[in-house]
Amino acid sequence: SLMITENILASEYEVVTASSGKEAIEVYHKEEPDMVLSDFHMPGMTGFELQRIMEENGRRRIPFMFMTADTDEATESQGLAGGAMDFIHKPFRPDVLLRRVGNILQTVDQIQGLKRHASIDSLTGLLNKATAEEELKVICQKSAGALMMIDLDSFKLVNDLHGHSMGDEILMS
Repeated sequence: SLMITENILASEYEVVTASSGKEAIEVYHKEEPDMVLSDFHMPGMTGFELQRIMEENGRRRIPFMFMTADTDEATESQGLAGGAMDFIHKPFRPDVLLRRVGNILQTVDQIQGLKRHASIDSLTGLLNKATAEEELKVICQKSAGALMMIDLDSFKLVNDLHGHSMGDEILMS
C-alpha cells in the first residue's frame, strides 16, 4: 500500500515515506513536509496519535490527510473532527488521490497567501501593528538584546499641511 501510494504521488510531487509512526516523526522533523498523508492503522501508533504528536512537537501546524480500509464511518468523523483536512478510503483511484492532495495543498497555499496579505501593511511593505506585536513578543521571549521603537508624534500635521500623498512618501521612505 505504501509503495503504491508513493508511486501515484511521485508522478506530481516529491514524496518521502515512512513505514511506522516513529519513523514518520523522525522524517517529519528532518524534512518538514508540506503535508502528511497517513494510514490510520500503522505499526506503533494510529494516524490520530501521529497527528497529535506532530502538532505538539512541530514548529507549525501541518495539513493531514488520512487513508484507511476501515469502513466504519466513525473513524472518518473522528479524523475530520481531529483536524484532518481530508480522508480517503482504500482502495482508491489514483486520480482521486492526486486531486484530493492537490486540493489540500492549493487550499493551504491560499490560506498562507491571505495570512501574508493580512499581516503586511500595503503602503510600507512592513508588518502591520498586530503582526509586528506578535512577532516581537516571540522574538523577545527567545532572544536577549535591545529593542528600539520609533514613534512619529503628530504625524497628522504632515498630512494636514502637505497632503496625504506626501505623508505616504515619508512613511515609505
